[in-house]
Amino acid sequence: MKTIFLRDSKWMDRPVNGYRRVLDIGAGGVRRAAHVTTMDIRAMEQTDVVHNADVSPWPFTDNSFDYIILSNVLEHVKDIGSVLSEIRRIGRNGAVVRCICPHFTNPCSYVDVTHKHALSVLSLDVFCCLPAKTSSKLGIFLKRLSGCDMAVADVFRENKFILNRRSLYFREALWWTLLPVWGNLFQEFFEVYIARFFPAWAVYWELVVTKDGE
Repeated sequence: MKTIFLRDSKWMDRPVNGYRRVLDIGAGGVRRAAHVTTMDIRAMEQTDVVHNADVSPWPFTDNSFDYIILSNVLEHVKDIGSVLSEIRRIGRNGAVVRCICPHFTNPCSYVDVTHKHALSVLSLDVFCCLPAKTSSKLGIFLKRLSGCDMAVADVFRENKFILNRRSLYFREALWWTLLPVWGNLFQEFFEVYIARFFPAWAVYWELVVTKDGE
């Protein structure tokens, strides 16, 4: 439970050793484990591949990786859709993709002028096959009435990934409010009505590459 309060949660480091072919995009000169391949726009001591994520194709063959990390990367790229297309290409079917970036209410979203996007917990829905919802008609009506029906229309959905999880992370100072608990239970309501008063720190997504039907 406490991991949802940490600014820089360690969810990326713990599972690395369970995968053989790992790519860390925008690694920033850090190598999480000896077998991790690192890619960054700048040449640093621990950078294996120097490449701009905005330039496609990336210098990797199809189906090269089974675990891909993007830590504070998506907010910097010009075209998130293009980046995710490359991730899907180089990831094998079933590869795990874990992303984290500042939430749009985090001041860091605007302090860093290299950021090109301020992202919501729902921002990657357009690229995902979402689990079927069993909301009642009353539940759907109440969502629309409250202005919290922020779903992506199916006509725009690209269905490149399976969405395993999306979470909001909060600063430790908000522990007493239990905001990390109910903010994640009611993510849409939080972003519409609460986030401006009690900002979230980061957004986390866990995606799975799907190539079925190709």
